[in-house]
Amino acid sequence: MKQRILYLTYHTEIGGGETSLIYLLQKLDKHIFAPLVVVPAVGQVSQRLQKLDIPVQIIPMSGFFWRKLFIPGLSLRTLWRLFKLVKEFRPRLIHVNHLNLVIYVGILGKSLGIPVVATAHGTWDAIYFYHEWLNHLCCTRILAISPQVAKWLTRFHILPNDKIRVVPLGVDITGFIPPKSKLYAKRRLQINPQKKVVTMVCRFDFAKNHLLFLQIANRVVHHISDVQFLLVGDWMNNLEPDSSQSRAVKHQLDTYLAKHPLLKPHVRFTGFVSDMVPVFQATDILFSSSLSETLPVSFLEGGACGLPLVALANTSTSEIVISNRTGFLIEHSQPQLLYMYLMKLLTHPTLCHRLGQNARTHIVNNFSLSKYAHQVETEYLSIIQTF
Repeated sequence: MKQRILYLTYHTEIGGGETSLIYLLQKLDKHIFAPLVVVPAVGQVSQRLQKLDIPVQIIPMSGFFWRKLFIPGLSLRTLWRLFKLVKEFRPRLIHVNHLNLVIYVGILGKSLGIPVVATAHGTWDAIYFYHEWLNHLCCTRILAISPQVAKWLTRFHILPNDKIRVVPLGVDITGFIPPKSKLYAKRRLQINPQKKVVTMVCRFDFAKNHLLFLQIANRVVHHISDVQFLLVGDWMNNLEPDSSQSRAVKHQLDTYLAKHPLLKPHVRFTGFVSDMVPVFQATDILFSSSLSETLPVSFLEGGACGLPLVALANTSTSEIVISNRTGFLIEHSQPQLLYMYLMKLLTHPTLCHRLGQNARTHIVNNFSLSKYAHQVETEYLSIIQTF
């Protein structure tokens, strides 16, 4: 009999956390596991899962009671609907993809005797002491995506270390591969093959610091004319249901471009891209000026495609971006170095190629989807057998 796994994920639109869940579900051994995914509304996540023939259930879920303090939400109506679903589906395990839903799964798990696994994507999963207390109370096992996140989860010494496993995310290294022809890849996206392409991939959020990216781009085009900057991400839909940041960020960037007409022809907003392989294969350098990241899925994908990486240092980016080996990692106190190292890569193609090759090797050796799925499946079976 297959082991039924119930998944809960909070966001309806696709970001890094949702992408990693979708990848896991694609790779999950369907001979052993039968997944069912609960999402709060129809959106990019549910549509992608349906295309993959992965069962989806729509149940509205309030993620936060008080967003500023990251206090998890709770709706009795939602809890009742989840309770009925669990009784009907009879899962052997519940996996929650966002710890702001931890109260729901904690109540379900405790009342129905079902183990709960949670993925911890970042430091926001344990900002205050009550997060750590709830995580301890509600979860059987927490899968931290990096050692840095694992350490952060226990900083108040409430959550025991033996509840945590470090399970790095993974990407399909057979699908995300370097292009046979960079020139052809650029033509496919209607980009001049002679231009260098610098790409930033992330949701439109002020924490991602897109404006700094454009400010650096503006400096670059005054010295190098054959360069194209791509900003990949959905500015029409917000990852947070009650947020309006995406459009506000886009307005900020449009205002900046209007004041810098020399830069504007060099910048392209792609919007949401469902298949990122062509974008990465047409890119020469993957860049991030984000102030808040943990283990960016876009860096795993881009690195697998053989791209050198330039980024500000955040919680776990050092796991991917190794200075002078896979790219350049810059401290927050020295953002001017982002421009310096970007120029260095743009003007030294041999260095760019070498770092890109190293990035590919690093991702293949450490962040394959097969390895990620195997580790998660091992945790599932271990918990199911002992619970």
